[in-house]
Amino acid sequence: MTTNNIELFDVLTGRVFAELYQHFPVAEHLESWSYRDLFTGTPIQDGWLAKEDAIFFQSTVEWLGSAGYIEHGNSLNNGDVQFCVLTAKGLEVLKAFPMSLQSGPTLGDKLVDASKGGAKEVLRGVASEALSLGARMLTTHLGLPS
Repeated sequence: MTTNNIELFDVLTGRVFAELYQHFPVAEHLESWSYRDLFTGTPIQDGWLAKEDAIFFQSTVEWLGSAGYIEHGNSLNNGDVQFCVLTAKGLEVLKAFPMSLQSGPTLGDKLVDASKGGAKEVLRGVASEALSLGARMLTTHLGLPS
């Protein structure tokens, strides 16, 4: 993966987390078309991203599932992913406070605000912090050094 892929992954992760956090505990249908502003490829048609963009979106959502942050249902041909919801781990991470604060907005609240304001750098940073926190929680749970 290139740095650009990692940056796009972090922004997508932030937006996906924000959407699922806002609607928790209701499962959401994540439509790849709703994230089209983050991609540079030319859409195939209305409602369908360029194939490589749809694959990247879908792969991001599926990875979040395999890493234990979300649960999801079927993945569709246009890149959409059905029945997505935060897991207990995902919710716990997003309800945490940023490492620099002991109070104030949670990571989830910060992601929601950033996604509404289109602040991609904030989305990247907070999503990265959330994924790191989740990894630290897992290593602690398994008794491994963090």
